[in-house]
Amino acid sequence: MSSLDEVRAELKKRRAAHSTSERLSLSQKACARALEHWKVMIRPQGDLLVGYRPHAAWGELPLDGLLKGRMVAYPRMHGELMEFAVGLEWSKSEFGFEEPAASCPALSTAELGARAYAILIPGLGFGPSGQRIGMGKGHYDRFLPEFATDVPRIAITFDNQVLDEFNSEWEKPWDQRVDWVVTESRVLRGQRVS
Repeated sequence: MSSLDEVRAELKKRRAAHSTSERLSLSQKACARALEHWKVMIRPQGDLLVGYRPHAAWGELPLDGLLKGRMVAYPRMHGELMEFAVGLEWSKSEFGFEEPAASCPALSTAELGARAYAILIPGLGFGPSGQRIGMGKGHYDRFLPEFATDVPRIAITFDNQVLDEFNSEWEKPWDQRVDWVVTESRVLRGQRVS
């Protein structure tokens, strides 16, 4: 049995094994698959996608087809806290990711929950029932319990980031699952645990 740290290391290797062009191609295919199922996955009301801006190691996430002219709120980190802001000015976070600049207005958790039709959740890996292995800092695990429970949680990832066998010891009581896992070749329906 592998420890969670060993699994995280393996998932990082898998992701890094793709060239930049492969990551872009796989991301485009995964987003196309998400678009095929989008109406089933999202909440019908709302004008805001709560998303994230992947850094270069992940490949771009071509969201245009999913947005249809709607706005995106992106995460901004403050130590262990995370807020979401709307805007197109970027700065580097303390973790090296691009995030909305301080000049971009942050939205309250209540406003996000009222306006969001879906939230995109990043992760290193996912299980077949929506289990999520994050980067290990717990930002989403702390944020999601405070966020609207009826907003669908969607992970768009690569096939090699989905673990068909997910050891229950890797999932801690505070870990937050996703409702949908979408890859370049499949869509998995998660099971949230309350």
